[in-house]
Amino acid sequence: YVAVSANNFEDKVLVTVIIGLFVGIAMYFIFTIRVLTPVRRLSDSANRIANYEFGQYLEVQGDNELTDLSDNFNQMSLNIESLVADRNRALEDLEELNHDLEQRVKERTLELQALNVEIAHQAMHDPLTDLPNRTLLVERLKQNIELARRNSTRVAFIMLDLNNFKEVNDTLGHPEGDRLLQTVATRLPSALRGSDTVGRLGGDEFGIVLPDVDRQQAVDVASKVLVSLEPSFELGSQKLTIGASIGIAIYPEHGEDDAALIRHADVAMYMAKGSFRKVAA
Repeated sequence: YVAVSANNFEDKVLVTVIIGLFVGIAMYFIFTIRVLTPVRRLSDSANRIANYEFGQYLEVQGDNELTDLSDNFNQMSLNIESLVADRNRALEDLEELNHDLEQRVKERTLELQALNVEIAHQAMHDPLTDLPNRTLLVERLKQNIELARRNSTRVAFIMLDLNNFKEVNDTLGHPEGDRLLQTVATRLPSALRGSDTVGRLGGDEFGIVLPDVDRQQAVDVASKVLVSLEPSFELGSQKLTIGASIGIAIYPEHGEDDAALIRHADVAMYMAKGSFRKVAA
């Protein structure tokens, strides 16, 4: 009886162990299917979301906390996807706005640069003839005097005044007088070199700066200027011949600075105009 009882006990234990093993395996599979697999899916889905990979719906079978969690997870994924899409659209809009702003800044900068150039040009040029005005002409004369002083060369300044200009204004009117000045301004450069500067001093007076010339060369240029004014000027229905009186001053013979040269050239010009009036009379 003892041996039989021991064998029965061992059989019962073995059966119990086997049953327990099967139960354990079954519980493991159930745990794997019901818990581990959904958790892995949740983990994989979380990794995809972390890498901005959306669009894969997570489905967990059953009716428990994990299914509720998966539903919440799917909703969270949709919300995050929507937020990311909104962010991307906002970034695209911002980039477009930045591009437009950069273009506007560039355009505005170019406009301001052009405006500055135009303002600088207007400040240094005569509005009627677009020739250098007195300020720019005197500046050019100063620069060339300084250069001549360093190089031991000469600079000539020519002052020119139109003859009978007042009669043109009084007879034909100021608009025609302005047209005459504009036409004279287009003719004078043809008698000069590229290094020379011609400008309007005011009224019907013009000034010319001649760098690196001697007395005879300055006289030759003055003669060319008079020749350029010989063809008649068409003003309205009339053709007029307009001459000019010219005075010349040379650095350093007639002055050491711009003011002295302008003053001497002015005196010489009025002497020439006086001689013209005597001849005309």
